[in-house]
Amino acid sequence: MAHLGFLLTRSISASAGSRSFRLLSRAALNKGHKVSVIFADDGIYQCVFNKRYKGDNDDMLSFLSDLKRRGAYLVADYASLNGRGLNLDNIPTDPEDNKVLIKIVTVEELVKIIGLVDQVICL
Repeated sequence: MAHLGFLLTRSISASAGSRSFRLLSRAALNKGHKVSVIFADDGIYQCVFNKRYKGDNDDMLSFLSDLKRRGAYLVADYASLNGRGLNLDNIPTDPEDNKVLIKIVTVEELVKIIGLVDQVICL
């Protein structure tokens, strides 16, 4: 099975890529692929703001919680967080276990993660 890395670099309102990310990441996990999700630059807003899209059954927080429970690795970097005036208090927690949903790492750690995936899908 492949290890797919989803690199989300745009805000929810700036891109239809968020809906594509939801569909593709679910399909990948359903087929047994490994999934890593990287929220970078304005993509950090996708995990901070809990939006719901027309036609979607769940909001972003519920969706990310489900991905994590199914084995996806969710990560963002400090530079993206701090560069947008956000801090660790803005990172959502899983509604079921109240643990931090997204791991915050350095840019160097993001580079290592990207190096581990078989295919990067930038949305």
